[in-house]
Amino acid sequence: MKQEVIAMEMNHENQSVETALYEKTFVTAKPGDVLKGKVVQIQSDAVFVDIGGKTEGIVPFDELSYKPFEHPEQVVRVGDEIDVYVLREDEEGIVRLSKKRADLEKTWIRIRQAKEKGDVLYGTVVEQVKGGLVVDLGVRGFIPASHMGLGKHAPKNLEDYIGETLPLKVLEVDQQKGRVVLSYRSAKEEDYKKKKEEFWNSVYPGEFRKGTVARFANFGAFVDLGGVDGLIHLSELSWKRVKHPSEVLSIGDVVEVLVLGVDREKERVSLSLRRALPDPWLQIPDPFKVGALVEGSVVRIAKRYAFVEVFPGMEALLPLNKETVEKVKEGEKIKARIAEIVPEARRMVLSLKDADGASEEDYRRYLNAEADRPLTLKDILGDKLKTEMGG
Repeated sequence: MKQEVIAMEMNHENQSVETALYEKTFVTAKPGDVLKGKVVQIQSDAVFVDIGGKTEGIVPFDELSYKPFEHPEQVVRVGDEIDVYVLREDEEGIVRLSKKRADLEKTWIRIRQAKEKGDVLYGTVVEQVKGGLVVDLGVRGFIPASHMGLGKHAPKNLEDYIGETLPLKVLEVDQQKGRVVLSYRSAKEEDYKKKKEEFWNSVYPGEFRKGTVARFANFGAFVDLGGVDGLIHLSELSWKRVKHPSEVLSIGDVVEVLVLGVDREKERVSLSLRRALPDPWLQIPDPFKVGALVEGSVVRIAKRYAFVEVFPGMEALLPLNKETVEKVKEGEKIKARIAEIVPEARRMVLSLKDADGASEEDYRRYLNAEADRPLTLKDILGDKLKTEMGG
């Protein structure tokens, strides 16, 4: 009998040990803890989460997210692993949880770490208020208007930023007061410095780059190449003559340009738009040959010459004398014969001699004769000229 009692006591002790070991396999949830759990069920008013306890924890819908939602599946789905904040354990032993509080705790940690390390955070602008903008970082943050821009990044109308996601640096953080002050300007400064450094380490003459037309000057256009502005001089804007960059470009245009020169010491980049475009002198139309009749616009008149645009980006030289100077006026269209054309030298010379009379063949004969001996146009055209003159 005594042996049976001893056996029963030992068996009871073993069961107690096993029970204690079994109890240790469960997670002890204390209020304020942040635990990882797995969504196992979604009911009509709560989400059930397995946190490794004796029973599943419950997240009421009002503790699911700080953002509004219509259906819980917009926030979580069965099988999702989520962080939850332990609110309390009720009298029935059910652990009440909050995903919303866990998300907020993680957000505050992220904001504090960004402040300490100087990291950039991203937030979406949700509202304009007096003195600045409110952004959503997971908690509400405030950007003073004075921290919205720098130089060419100066703020447009603040309300225009609503809905935009901006890079931000943390200036102040106070979790107890729920206060986060941010700077868009500081983040842009850092981004600008990085892009500028990357640009100067990688840019070389002879390469093509894409950029955005940023501003105009009387002598050319400035193009933002990503942190650095390059200059396209007027002479490099187009194959045709340009008086102002607005004749070719508009602010905001995205263009491909050729890098002509790089001065890292003075931080200057010279660019060409025209050399990134087809050269009209390499695309001369077939009819453009010596003796052909062409029509063009007089773009400029010098003392002894007129410059005539006979094809987009292609100007020909028209020598002037006492007889022809009165026939040519800037801005007007004229007809003339091609007296000389040398594409590789980008040279074309025009002549007004018989621009409306003799055929191309007659004009060629005239040019050939002019090269051999001094003859008059009458000597070359003969009776044809007499007929046309009524004699």
